[in-house]
Amino acid sequence: MRIFWRCFFIQGSWNFKAMLGVGFAFAAIPIAQRLYQDKNAMEAFLARHLVFFNSHPYLASVCLGACAHLEEEANNKNIAQEDEHKMAVFKERLIGPLGALGDEIFWKSVKPFCSALAVLCGIIFGWIAIPIFLITFNIPHLYVRLKGLLLGNKLGFDIVNLLSMR
Repeated sequence: MRIFWRCFFIQGSWNFKAMLGVGFAFAAIPIAQRLYQDKNAMEAFLARHLVFFNSHPYLASVCLGACAHLEEEANNKNIAQEDEHKMAVFKERLIGPLGALGDEIFWKSVKPFCSALAVLCGIIFGWIAIPIFLITFNIPHLYVRLKGLLLGNKLGFDIVNLLSMR
């Protein structure tokens, strides 16, 4: 749950060099705290995740969950350096699909629908349109963040199969 709450701040440190990378690492800190007690291991973890990452901020939780799963597997198996490279490539490969899918779902579908509904309600009912917009937009938003985190954590690498079916 700490990862879920932290993923709301994923855009808080957006910058041109790492895009959402710093926010991604911030959201992933609870994973590191649970898995690594050694300072060097914690630094290596942060170095792995303080890299360029960009996707739709609502779907970044899918990658967060998958990376949590992969980090747990790696910690249990004491993986080699080449497997760390595979995790970095996996994270890099999710950038495009998660960004495109999130833009398609939220900016082209959910937000226009909720906005039109709010305008219609505003014309008919007045000020009640504001909470209607906030509720109708945030229900799918929160659902996608939470479900994405849980599915990513459950499936790990296999999240790619799920995303390719959509």
